Amino acid sequence: MVEGRIAPRWLGWATAALGLLALAYYLGGIHDLVSDETFVGTFQHIKSLVKSDPKIVPQTKPEHANDARLRWTEQEYVHIGVNPYEIAVHPENADPGIGRLPCRDPGGYPPWAFLTQEVLVPPLPFTAVRWYLVVVNSLAYAIIACWAYSYGQRYVGDQVGYFMVAVCLACAGNLANLRWGNYVAIVVALLIGMNYFSRRELPILAGLCLGFAMIKPQDAMLFTFVLVARKQLTGAAVAVGYTLIAGGITAWRVGTNPLVMIDQMFKGAMTWTEDLHLGILDPLKAANVIPTPILTKLGLVGGVIVAAALIWHYRWRSNEVLMAIAAVVAHVSTYHRRYDGIVLAFLLVPLAATALRNKSASAWAALVVNGLFLWLPLRETDYFNLVVSTAHCLVVIWGLVVVLRDPTAEVVESVPFRNIQPKMAFLA
Repeated sequence: MVEGRIAPRWLGWATAALGLLALAYYLGGIHDLVSDETFVGTFQHIKSLVKSDPKIVPQTKPEHANDARLRWTEQEYVHIGVNPYEIAVHPENADPGIGRLPCRDPGGYPPWAFLTQEVLVPPLPFTAVRWYLVVVNSLAYAIIACWAYSYGQRYVGDQVGYFMVAVCLACAGNLANLRWGNYVAIVVALLIGMNYFSRRELPILAGLCLGFAMIKPQDAMLFTFVLVARKQLTGAAVAVGYTLIAGGITAWRVGTNPLVMIDQMFKGAMTWTEDLHLGILDPLKAANVIPTPILTKLGLVGGVIVAAALIWHYRWRSNEVLMAIAAVVAHVSTYHRRYDGIVLAFLLVPLAATALRNKSASAWAALVVNGLFLWLPLRETDYFNLVVSTAHCLVVIWGLVVVLRDPTAEVVESVPFRNIQPKMAFLA
């Protein structure tokens, strides 16, 4: 905690409001992950039990846990040595005991993801896997909360720490992440683990965390440059090496050439990006000026170049600022869905710190506007509206500029990286 800093009086009310919102999203997501019934359907189910009336049929939503079901089905095929990408394209070859993949095309997850998924979707009945994902996601959110709390607590104390937690967990995308059984919260927790081990000069463990997070490369790959900026090349090599080895093991298990699997992955991803927004390139996609596959590759290459340049230029800043750069560039240059919003916690936390530190109206405005885009329960169709999605990209760029132009960088950011002591922050 830094002496002489006083938290605004209204901070407690803001924390309480965002905390209730976070709790509602979490409980709603957990309900949908473990049950195909809608909330109305759950009440109907209870009513039918109380009244013993078999005529009452609960309402259901078949898309609940859809991502989890897809990942579980893919993994079942890997277990019997069958390439799940091929089953997605040729459902007539589906195994009767496993069934078809619940999607129209390959899911677009990389080959190395299937090794990481051995831990995330173990060979259990799907009902048990749904509850297992509740536990794993809850642990991931606890790690995110610890990181956010420790970052805020060192400013004024517990009050700011709790505010940082609420800022992160009130993200509406958390409801979708849990409802569909996605991995994005787990990826964010792994990236926090990367940061934790990087600060403590344990590059191999940092690289393993990053390698595991590469299960969603569109969210995690640019964080490699954080390790490069810290000259922890061993960590970066471990992350890349894990993806290559894990991809090779998967290709061997299913009897397919690794390059063929990579090609199948990209073809599947291209199908999904037809109805997903491509960040700041969305207007070009809507105008149909450049074919979507080419536009996607341009965004990918451009994002890598911009992230590498910015992270290297600001390498004297803290890991948190460098991770904010990686998160923002990934958001504006690659495709993502509503649930990927929790990755922008890496922007919101240092942005909130900047606002609290400088008491700047522009910094608070940037925080509130960025927060509203993430906290408001917009529908998926609203979120991917061309105007809304483009405006959100411009807003997160604005937030990053505010953080990078902060004239009073915190003490932790102003000293050489190797002099930062672990005791200064837990998971920070």
